[in-house]
Amino acid sequence: MNVLITGGAGFIGSHLSENLKNDKRIKKIYIIDNLTSGSKKNISGILKDKKIKFIKQDIKNINKIKNYFKNVSVVFHLAGLVDVANSINNPLKYLKNNLLGTLNILECMKLYNVKKIIFAASSSCYGNAGKNSINESQKVETESPYAYSKNSAEELIKLFSKINKTNFVSLRLFNVYGQRAKMTGNYASVISIFLRQKKNNKPLTIVGDGNQSRDFVHVLDVVEAFKKASFSKNKNKVYNIGTGKSETINKIAKIFGGKKKFIPKRAGDLRFSKAKISKVKKDLKWIPKKKLNKSIQELIKNLC
Repeated sequence: MNVLITGGAGFIGSHLSENLKNDKRIKKIYIIDNLTSGSKKNISGILKDKKIKFIKQDIKNINKIKNYFKNVSVVFHLAGLVDVANSINNPLKYLKNNLLGTLNILECMKLYNVKKIIFAASSSCYGNAGKNSINESQKVETESPYAYSKNSAEELIKLFSKINKTNFVSLRLFNVYGQRAKMTGNYASVISIFLRQKKNNKPLTIVGDGNQSRDFVHVLDVVEAFKKASFSKNKNKVYNIGTGKSETINKIAKIFGGKKKFIPKRAGDLRFSKAKISKVKKDLKWIPKKKLNKSIQELIKNLC
């Protein structure tokens, strides 16, 4: 089958592109990316492959992207802006990119009768839900324009599935880490920030008291979830993608070692986050395999 990946040169998208390139069931991969946060370097190893067609375009420009949806079976929609703090200062920018950009994708699918979309949703939709494991039926409590825009995009996908009889799988990603993750900016993951600081022999900056916790899931495990969702007969489903475990920032800092520096809490930051993943385990037979401690040690070895 032929597939299309929006944001396919980004952090998660590039790993997904590589994974699908090696799958014999996939005949053609269209990668659409405006390279705002993605990079051709991320997919340099596969660009010359005959399976790959790279299109440098913005999903906000529907006329420039629509023809690439012809003869596509599955759309993986990963393109979007992901900076919580920046979304508070520029909410309109996030609505245009994450919500109206998604509308364009859905209109292109309708135009060429594409029947399935796999969406990179966000666990930020749950807000500050407390220390308990969060399941997919947890009440949505968005805390930032970023979270609102991603959840609204998910709701738009659900609506279009009813109107146009399309299938969707929405993967609510928790804290994804791994190689190629963004290392600068407000929404760089704490693991990426610590990697940059360790590489530059700087103290590790810890926001607040460091006792806030996150469910960290490796990008290669995340990519497997996307692939399983694309081939699964399960349809119109929402799944949490995490590990079911939550680690404090202080614990992550301890794995890295070295000096620490505590800085003030930021607007929009969540206190706790832990996914309940029994639903995705049952439906997609997906289980995260990467161990946090070992994976961080590997990243330190490769990047520092």
